Amino acid sequence: MKTKIFTFLGLLWMGFAHAQMSPSSWSNLLISGRISDTANIGVAGAQIMLLDSSGTAPIMAFAVSGYNGTYSLRFRGRASGMARLRVVDCAGNMYYDSVSYSGSGTHVRNFTVACRIRVPNPPPPPALRCNADFWFRPDTGLGVRFLPAVMDTTLGYSWSFGDGNTSTAVSPTHYYASGGMYTIRLIVRRIGATASTSCSDTESRVVSVPIPPRPPVGNPWSIPCNPRFGARIDTTLTVGFRSVLQDTTATYSWNFGDGSTTVGRNPSHTYVASGQYVVVLAVSRAGSSASLSCTDTAWMRISVPGYRRPRVITNPRPIPPPPPCASSFMVVPDTAPLGYVFVARPMLNRRTYSWTFGDGTSGTGSVVRHTYGSAGSFVVCLSVTDSVSNCTFNRCDTLVASTLRSSNGGGLAPRTGSSNVVSISTDVKLSVYPNPVRDALNITFKGGNGQAIARVMDLTGRVVLSHAYRLGQGINQEVLQVSDIPLGTYILTLDRDGKREYSRFVKN
Repeated sequence: MKTKIFTFLGLLWMGFAHAQMSPSSWSNLLISGRISDTANIGVAGAQIMLLDSSGTAPIMAFAVSGYNGTYSLRFRGRASGMARLRVVDCAGNMYYDSVSYSGSGTHVRNFTVACRIRVPNPPPPPALRCNADFWFRPDTGLGVRFLPAVMDTTLGYSWSFGDGNTSTAVSPTHYYASGGMYTIRLIVRRIGATASTSCSDTESRVVSVPIPPRPPVGNPWSIPCNPRFGARIDTTLTVGFRSVLQDTTATYSWNFGDGSTTVGRNPSHTYVASGQYVVVLAVSRAGSSASLSCTDTAWMRISVPGYRRPRVITNPRPIPPPPPCASSFMVVPDTAPLGYVFVARPMLNRRTYSWTFGDGTSGTGSVVRHTYGSAGSFVVCLSVTDSVSNCTFNRCDTLVASTLRSSNGGGLAPRTGSSNVVSISTDVKLSVYPNPVRDALNITFKGGNGQAIARVMDLTGRVVLSHAYRLGQGINQEVLQVSDIPLGTYILTLDRDGKREYSRFVKN
């Protein structure tokens, strides 16, 4: 450690004495030494004052002892005189010494004081805490990858996948037997030597496992292999193929319909003559067990060469457009066990929403809360009626209700630690524009005190973006950058003053 000595020199000269003293009669003095206590330990922070002898023009210098109790005083004074030193320790005791000088010079004066300066204790380290927040990433089959927010080898992770299976891996991948909605729980623990170094946290979320599309009848299909593929055809006889599944651990076997075959994820093939060909792709993966192994096959009929402009054939059969009132919904855990919040999307004022929860009860509204009487598997159905298009649409999905719940109150509860249940208002006062948006989303909402937290959730309920704003009075206008999130439909939630508002937007 470097020696730190903070010295303040104050020189006060009387006008008469200054007029009578020529520059050649000044002296340049240096007084240094060490201040220690009775145990010969250097005292840091002791105050040293130097006063010139009385009866003449006063000279004063001040310093504080630094590392190991050392100090240094330098001042410019008369040609000769008597300087008096005064030291004050931590108890307020005073110690004196004097220096008789004639001309410039260096003097050493050491002091032994009664007590040292008390240095305050450093602040305690921040308390260790566990964070059980996590994300999930479904693939094209029935597999879901789970990622904890904090990946720490000193923590213990305990996963429950909602179908009776568990795992203690940090970031596991789980394959479900069928599609549906499952309640996932993660418990993060740290066991320390004391209670202050130990922690535990629990988080529960609902994951929607999609049911993969089926290939044409007669082709074998098993999960998790996905044999779908696309073809890029131009005006030449060369066709580029690309598999939907980009998995380096799988094997891709192609039959181009003209007697030629190859292996690889994204091959290119040149046909000898124009015509129509049936292309077949077989995808296989050898897993550690029979349940993790698969072999899937899909086919596509192509015409070579294609149109003048390149095109990608993803399905040989036309796909009818969705009905004008097509809707879906997402589910997140509520604050109570077996409680869930159901959110319809999109939420439009001209539409009416009716729910059946699979246990004999029903509800209405774009956002509803429901608590089941017991754990189990329930078929949840949403019926949407649009008054403008006179259209009715029904959507059903399976929810595996579990007694697991979030320790912080659930995905849609306020993150304040309070056990009070805050109702979700469907009166949306939040507005966003432009919609659809590409880069910057303008948010307008009512102001207040404190701060507002904006969260962007995808259609699986995963929070992909969050930002905090300081509230002002009147109407608040903020900008949220969404250029880095993928294309798709999202729900924006805004928490302020204990209330939550919703709005839907599309990123294109």
